[in-house]
Parts: sequence; structure tokens; C-alpha cells
Amino acid sequence: MLATAAGMAQWQGAALCLLALVASRLRPLPALCALIGMGGGALMFCGTVTLRAFALPCVPLLAPVGGMGLILSWILLGFAFPGRKQWLDSQNAQEQKKL
Repeated sequence: MLATAAGMAQWQGAALCLLALVASRLRPLPALCALIGMGGGALMFCGTVTLRAFALPCVPLLAPVGGMGLILSWILLGFAFPGRKQWLDSQNAQEQKKL
């Protein structure tokens, strides 16, 4: 169980770091909601699984709630990405600034 929690925390942490790199190109409100939900969901899920692995008392419903929060956050993150045209326009604008 501890390996499951560690693996989930590792992948969610890596995803949060990568999304921080492209945050300037995302739609702000859905991205912020998704990132907060992803962090909270990972904390609830991984924390509950870790506590159960060490046979410590915990609220058993936090793991499924955290897992659902993670799933919903990933779906919401899909809405944070702009359309293809907007993405290309922002890249072209940044390239023009460099020149």
C-alpha cells in the first residue's frame, strides 16, 4: 500500500511541476481550480493510503474522495488548455517579442 501511495504522489508531483512550467499559456481559472484540486486530491488519497499502510487511524472515505478529486482535476485541466489557434498565436507572439 505504501508503494501505491508513493507512486501516486510521485506522478502527481511531477505533473504539478510540469504544469507550473506551462501555466502562463493556460486559461487561468480552470487551471487554478484544477491545480488546487489536484494537490488536495493527491494529499487526501496518498495521505489516507499511507496512514492505512502504517495501521494508523484515518477517515476511510478520504481515499475515494481524493481519487475522485484527482480524476475531476485532470478533466478540468483539459478545459484549461486553449484551442490550437490560440496556442499557436501565443507562440507566434512570443517569437515576435524575441526578434
